Amino acid sequence: MSVQAKRELLAQTGPRYRAAPLQQKRTILDEFVAATGYARTYAIRLLGQPTVPRPAPITRPRARQYGPAVVEALTVAWAASNYVCAKRLVPFLPDLVASLVLPQTTLFVVSDTERMRTTKPLFVRALTEAERRTLKESVRSPDAFVLRRAQIVLASAGGERTGQIAPRVGFTPQAVRDVIRTFNARGLDVLRRRSSRPGVIYSAFDTPRALALREMLHQSPRLFDKPTSVWTLELAADVAYEQGLTATRVSGETIRATLARMGVRWRRAKEWITSPDPQYVRKKARRDRLIRLAQRHPDWLLGFEDEVWWSRLARPTLHTWQDDAHPLRLIEQTVARDDPDPKALACYGLLTRCWIDPTERREEMWLRFVDGRPVSAVTIDFLSWCAQQAQARGKRAVLLIWDNASWHDSQIVRAWLRQHNRHVKLTGQGVRLLACFLPSKSPWLNPIEPKWLAGKKRVVEPDRPLSAAELADRVCAVYDCPHEPHLVAPQKAPVLLHPVTPVPVAPLTTKKVA
Repeated sequence: MSVQAKRELLAQTGPRYRAAPLQQKRTILDEFVAATGYARTYAIRLLGQPTVPRPAPITRPRARQYGPAVVEALTVAWAASNYVCAKRLVPFLPDLVASLVLPQTTLFVVSDTERMRTTKPLFVRALTEAERRTLKESVRSPDAFVLRRAQIVLASAGGERTGQIAPRVGFTPQAVRDVIRTFNARGLDVLRRRSSRPGVIYSAFDTPRALALREMLHQSPRLFDKPTSVWTLELAADVAYEQGLTATRVSGETIRATLARMGVRWRRAKEWITSPDPQYVRKKARRDRLIRLAQRHPDWLLGFEDEVWWSRLARPTLHTWQDDAHPLRLIEQTVARDDPDPKALACYGLLTRCWIDPTERREEMWLRFVDGRPVSAVTIDFLSWCAQQAQARGKRAVLLIWDNASWHDSQIVRAWLRQHNRHVKLTGQGVRLLACFLPSKSPWLNPIEPKWLAGKKRVVEPDRPLSAAELADRVCAVYDCPHEPHLVAPQKAPVLLHPVTPVPVAPLTTKKVA
């Protein structure tokens, strides 16, 4: 079966195979394999994908050098010489033209006859001494490109024809002619490798269609009835053909090259979070206003407060200098059952900033670890300690910016803040605490968040777990702050397992007075 017959059979069998159920697909596949001789896997791939019509061949007609009269005369001369090959016909053309009996009507004019008589093999022009010297030196070049072209030019200058040169250098006769014509036109520039890019590029996507392709990739493939949410090059080629962006089904490489031309490339999707708080703009504007006020008042302190858990077992994502022979391995750790230390330590942190002048800013980190977890009572203790630290540094107010944690927004903490500020106002001693709540789920507005991540990378120990005391010391060393005594969470009231039932009391009765 010829190739064309196989294509026609594929065009007829493919739609029937894709629409058939599983049992019929096996029968159709067996018949197709038996008829074409294809391997079964290759036949499945051919039948499973839609048949794409072959593009029409691109024809680039060469400019004619002779008119129709010369062509007709050459046909007569060729028939008179018993249809010999062109290489053997060329030397006899002058004699054939002179002795050939032509019809009564003149087939070609005198100029055409002269051109046929003067037809000769293609050779290079006469070489200058400098060109010949350069070509001989190029014969010893280690670059095969330069070597072959120098050999072709020297051989043609020595009188050899293209048919004799081609087998010796491994070129086709037409390639040898191209080299000779290039030398006659550009000289020694023929030895210089030029770009292999074609002079005329036929693009499957013009500018409007390329822009439409980019807009298509900004949508989900499921909008085009595809069972996936991720674009691939082959999937984009299929959808582009279905949407009429291309006349034929192009390859995935064509899609990649088109996208690269517009600056689109394969990248990892970025994880992105947004704040669902409807008052995000107002709360952020209040935070920014407090920052500007702190910059204008040297005796005010700006503080970004947050809590974090320092785990003894968790390992952060870490990059470090290493080689293949000695890679850094973060070994997963466990703690013994009799280990008295907790698996993680809770820590309160306050990133303080103050401005001596608008151009000079000082930054400091205040830390207090907690034996337990963050609660409202511990938050009050931490705020009281922060007020004492700010008073010792000569500050009159602390602008406190924190998130909406329950131990920040509780009624107990709010009441304590009001009582504390009222006491400072009445007595004129102490430091006022002005709290500003950030929008919900907006960690990018709190600059202490990235400092936590950087600290966790600096205190990690790859091959062993740290004790609680060692971990706390490393954290304090990272942020250059003293290791203060730990805050203690209050104990919960004991729960009675057997609630006491009230003893029934007899109701009081009043006597009737007779």
